Amino acid sequence: MAIKFSKFVINSNGNDIIDITEKVKAAIIKNRINDALINVHSPFSSVSIGVFEYTPEIVEEFLSFSKKLITSLNHHHIKSLIIGNSATIPFVKGDFELDRFQRILLFDFDYKKRARSVIIQMIY
Repeated sequence: MAIKFSKFVINSNGNDIIDITEKVKAAIIKNRINDALINVHSPFSSVSIGVFEYTPEIVEEFLSFSKKLITSLNHHHIKSLIIGNSATIPFVKGDFELDRFQRILLFDFDYKKRARSVIIQMIY
């Protein structure tokens, strides 16, 4: 078993949901890996990484639900805690094992524009 590491930066507008699936896949392919267990992580207290169905309706429903559920001043940290900072996804024969509408998403719950790093560990 071996582990490879990759990292990239995403610019977020704050209070943002960004599809990072293709960037993660490009990092894996660049490392010439065809089959692996992939861990995607972002080391910020107001950012989450998740695998979700990525359609406008689902995104809007999630944002509306989370706004009603968490109303504290520190809501961005609490939302991040609920979803988590990492996601682990199987990568088999050159592609992710995801449902057709699922994507790897970066959720930035903070208010400010920022550069957010994404760390990828490939275990193969």
